[in-house]
Amino acid sequence: MWFATLNGLNKYDGYKFTVFRRTPYAFMALMAIHEDRNGNLWVGSGSGLQLVHRGTETSTRYSFRGDVYCIFEDREGALWFSDSTGLYVMDLTTKTIEYSYHHDTDETMSTRSLSSNIVNTMYEEPNGDLWIGTQNGLDYLDRKSDTFSHYVHDPQDPHSIGEGRVSVIHKDRNGNLRVGTEGGGLNLLDRSTGVFTH
Repeated sequence: MWFATLNGLNKYDGYKFTVFRRTPYAFMALMAIHEDRNGNLWVGSGSGLQLVHRGTETSTRYSFRGDVYCIFEDREGALWFSDSTGLYVMDLTTKTIEYSYHHDTDETMSTRSLSSNIVNTMYEEPNGDLWIGTQNGLDYLDRKSDTFSHYVHDPQDPHSIGEGRVSVIHKDRNGNLRVGTEGGGLNLLDRSTGVFTH
């Protein structure tokens, strides 16, 4: 088992912990961890996105700007990750960025814009569409039209999503979308009306 912590990358083999702090690229202040379908371990930290080579526990750093907050792999095998400049999609075979999404400060609620560049969590629907939890609310990406719908907190609307960054997205066995926010608690979304209950 692998654990990402603020004090390094930890591996537990069933008997003891091994902490990796000193490698060619320091594993400090880790914020995200993901094992892809090929068994590769990806970690996100204050120094960007890194691929950990399992046999040697060395790493390859991919030069992205700053903290990586979220790492997610979709059903098609693309790797999504977020840093403070937006959301990026990497082809796992070529290790190249295929496309990216960003927050447009001039058009905050644009259907072409994230509600925030910082993405904390993601959830994929069976049809491939994505729920994206950001620092400023919940976004829904329709993959066919490549457009966003936004759900942000409105203090004047008691049925809007709770205040704070979205940290968890979960669909329960009944198909209800539950969204955890820091400061706004647990939110249940009625997809047909766009109304949240808290």
